[in-house]
Amino acid sequence: VVERLLGPLSSAHCLLVLDNLGAALHADAQLGRFFSALLRCRRVRLLCTSAQPLALALPGVSEKVVRLEPLDAQTTARLVVRAAPRPLLRSELERTLRRLHAQAAASNGGGGGNGGGNGGLSMLQCLAQHELVTDVI
Repeated sequence: VVERLLGPLSSAHCLLVLDNLGAALHADAQLGRFFSALLRCRRVRLLCTSAQPLALALPGVSEKVVRLEPLDAQTTARLVVRAAPRPLLRSELERTLRRLHAQAAASNGGGGGNGGGNGGLSMLQCLAQHELVTDVI
């Protein structure tokens, strides 16, 4: 599998984005071998995202850690609307919002409060109010 994936990349001049690499890299030995072999592709540049620094000890490789803050709810909503493959339906968002509220209430002992970890709720609320979100198709 590693060789089949590396074949086209060996002569490519590209930026390869590997999202959420940290957890996968340490959990999958074959992915670790792929990553090590990928570093031999001199014209391939890697952009890896991870919740934690990768801290890989690989010769000739330097890791530059850039800490990013989460997007605020309004910015996230705009990004989701622009990236959506089709118009978003307000009814879909409202269903998702109700489900997330129920999950948040259940995890808070039924208090239904808006305790920590509900950034998704405010993002969906912003989405539901966005002018590009439609009521019907």
